[in-house]
Amino acid sequence: DPSSFNFMIGFFGDYILIKNQNNPDDFFVKIDSNGNVVSIDGSKVSAKPLKTVYGQAIMGIIKLNTGYHVVIINGCETVGVINTATILKAKDTCILRIDQSPISDQKEKVLQDKYLANLKSALSVKSFYFSNEYDVTNSLQNQFSLDKNKSAWENANQEFFYNHYLSEPLIAAATSDNKIGSIICPVISGFIEVIPVILKDQPISISLITRRSRHKQGTRYFSRGANDDGFVSNFAETEQIVEISGTGNPDFAEYHGTLMSLVQIRGSIPIRWAQVITGKYKPRIEIDIRASEPGFKKHMQTITKSYNKVIMVNLADKVKYEKPVCDAFGEMVSKFSDKNSIEYIHFDFHKECSRMRFDRVSLLIDQIKTRLDEFGSFIISPKKSAEPTRIQTGVVRSNCMDCLDRTNVMQSVLSDGWLIQEFRKMKFLGENETFDKYDQISASLRNIWADNADYVSLAYSGTGALKTDFTRTGKRTTTGLLMDGVNSIERYIKNNFLDGYRQDSYDLFLGYYRIGEDTGAQSMTRPLSSDAKAVLGSVLLSIFMFFFTLLRISSNGASYFSTILPLLVWPSAAYFGTLALFKRHSEQILNWPSFVAYPYQPQPVLINEKIKIPVVSDFIDSKVDNLFKKKNVKTE
Repeated sequence: DPSSFNFMIGFFGDYILIKNQNNPDDFFVKIDSNGNVVSIDGSKVSAKPLKTVYGQAIMGIIKLNTGYHVVIINGCETVGVINTATILKAKDTCILRIDQSPISDQKEKVLQDKYLANLKSALSVKSFYFSNEYDVTNSLQNQFSLDKNKSAWENANQEFFYNHYLSEPLIAAATSDNKIGSIICPVISGFIEVIPVILKDQPISISLITRRSRHKQGTRYFSRGANDDGFVSNFAETEQIVEISGTGNPDFAEYHGTLMSLVQIRGSIPIRWAQVITGKYKPRIEIDIRASEPGFKKHMQTITKSYNKVIMVNLADKVKYEKPVCDAFGEMVSKFSDKNSIEYIHFDFHKECSRMRFDRVSLLIDQIKTRLDEFGSFIISPKKSAEPTRIQTGVVRSNCMDCLDRTNVMQSVLSDGWLIQEFRKMKFLGENETFDKYDQISASLRNIWADNADYVSLAYSGTGALKTDFTRTGKRTTTGLLMDGVNSIERYIKNNFLDGYRQDSYDLFLGYYRIGEDTGAQSMTRPLSSDAKAVLGSVLLSIFMFFFTLLRISSNGASYFSTILPLLVWPSAAYFGTLALFKRHSEQILNWPSFVAYPYQPQPVLINEKIKIPVVSDFIDSKVDNLFKKKNVKTE
């Protein structure tokens, strides 16, 4: 039913007309294939479109090699209601070329399809949220200080306006023609979930929102640390909102309609550091402490400006692999942070919570409790005042190495403690009472935080989060440990062999790579060099012979020289061949970004394609090369 959609998009050869069907004014927004945007009166439109598409939101437009394309959210679902406003999650998206004429140059068509595949990859993470009634980019506290006369896109928090790059041509045009603003829709990437609970016969709505920054985003090993602008990788703001229903238990009538929220932030350790993939389970760590000062200082300025006072909780290990990064962080804090605004605390999570004693995170909470009480949270009670009765004056900034698993545990425990404290003040809970005997709210809180952990982790690492069994159940389990093992293996494979392409997708979608601009990226040579083919062929042959030997055992029985000895030889050959492959040819078999220059990417390898290895070369040319084929593109 076309009337159930917010937008109608008509395609007219080399331009499109977009109509906001919820706007009573008779006008269209016209966008041509060169990205020019204007509004036109509906009475001037007489031609019939070549085709018509309907959508729920316009994410924006993007320039590819064959002209501008429009990105549309054409399917969504309701997540829930926050402060009477409906929150929506994008389910289906499409990318359509504005110019409907055929592409005559086949090379340009192939190139366009590669770009489109990148964009679809960036959109495939189902973590986009928007609302026609609520500002999803701003915390509840920030919303009360916004100019109510401005439109949603003007008030949007630039940090979390995730489709800002796609919206830039629309925003530029809307500054002089406010009609164009009617199609701009700020979208966040992250997580939103709303759960209704009942506590002592009082209906309560609990919402959790995570807003991922649009700056310095990417994949786990290709996006670490801080840049000179002060943006850090995997930066996100998480807000827990509690809304007391306007009706319910009369004993709590004075709190009916009350809104409360607590904001926390996370982000990569704000120095110049990287984990360089080598094929090993733990990548090589690179730290440039001298180059870290500008970005570190700028990051401190940015977060104190946005959140006032900050407690920085570093959960990384103080020993072994993580120690150099952890120590460098502490060194930068001692030299360059403002002690009046920034407090730094190191909590060695793995040491303190060893042997699955994750409940010991409470030791850290006890350590910062006084400051947390000073920071407070945002509260507004309409029955008492139209203005907030309390505002939050500081935040906790948590990080581990990934800002995922340990950080999720920390944030969930801190948030639960805050909520229990507030409910005690309101007399929903007794003086020493917790949620332990209230199964519904206890399970709901655990699940919403575990879901949040998975969504944030999927976008960054490519897998669900680790340690979510503790978040969901309140204790560490054997099943959870096994699932963590599976996720760790999956992360290893994706982060080493697939994430270069995924990083390219982020770079294109977020505007770090713009068509026609030289970003200094180096294309890795393909196909594989003859040496690499020989080693890879040997590994594959060893694996084949191992399974062939197993089949012989099952059919002919076992003898030492014909079966048992080969069972030892072939796995050994495969193992040492794999080591040689990673040691000598890792730059070829690992997956590196190709759109934007990565500082630690190895130089392209010169190969001699005239050298052919019988059978092996032909097999790898036809089959295996596809596994390592880079999406290298040229814009000339």
